[in-house]
Amino acid sequence: MCPDARRPLSRKRGQRPRAQRGAAERRGVARGRPRAGLAANTGMTVEQVAACPIFLTGSAAEIRDGLEKRRERFGLSYIVIQGRDHAMVEKFASLIVAPLSGK
Repeated sequence: MCPDARRPLSRKRGQRPRAQRGAAERRGVARGRPRAGLAANTGMTVEQVAACPIFLTGSAAEIRDGLEKRRERFGLSYIVIQGRDHAMVEKFASLIVAPLSGK
């Protein structure tokens, strides 16, 4: 339920169901456009994906800023990063977590 927690995610008017969308439309994440890919897969707009507290997308500074805002607004100070790519998790730790430590 994003970005407005009072209403569930739904397709935009006139948008085809996910199963009917083309593969290229669903591959935004693989093409280096994570927000576009998430938007295509969830039926949200790119702006809604950027504002949604369950997604971490954007530059390192945008992600850090978003995490700080989420901590202030929702009291969230613990996040889980899923993935098997150890190098990516380490990169996230050094670019995102380390600068936030102690704040």
